[in-house]
Amino acid sequence: MKLFLIALTLLSLLATGANAEPAAKPSDTSAPGVSDDASAARDAHIEEAVLMLLSQHHRAPTLKQLEGLTPRARYFVERIARDEDAFAFHRERALIALGYWADDATFNYLAGLLDNPQTDESLLHTLLPLLANSFGERAVGELTPFVLEHDNVQVRISAAAALGRLNSDEAFKILDIAIEQEPNPIARQRIEDAAARLR
Repeated sequence: MKLFLIALTLLSLLATGANAEPAAKPSDTSAPGVSDDASAARDAHIEEAVLMLLSQHHRAPTLKQLEGLTPRARYFVERIARDEDAFAFHRERALIALGYWADDATFNYLAGLLDNPQTDESLLHTLLPLLANSFGERAVGELTPFVLEHDNVQVRISAAAALGRLNSDEAFKILDIAIEQEPNPIARQRIEDAAARLR
């Protein structure tokens, strides 16, 4: 809550110094009297406020909190989510928040991260449930290889848990196959638990 109040204060200060720019066009740097440097500085301050909001402990900020901070919330969230050099905690929170905008562009980006062999395995544990939560049955095809084929047993368990969140016959069929072929008894029990939620 404290970080949220700090972020709101920071934005209030920014707004005071940015009266010349209409709120409806925050990204319009071509307006008379608005320099590229001033716009870049303003964006840097807004991005810092978004980072502060993403840093709240326990959970990612809500869509309402993000859009209350700036009408360009998606732009800043996506920028942080796509920054491979960003602090890992901030990037993970930004990826979760990106799920609020569950359109084709977001789906393709998240699915691309899943398919990228360079994606850190720790990030997979964020991406798998994120796809399920944000895209429902559309995510089944993306999650399937991770429950059936991934070498890491923890990733297989995470993929099974994500599939278990879906109200989907297809997801149940995939989990049924995974139960039959899973060599690890603990993982097999977890997959059975996930499948039981769909029965």
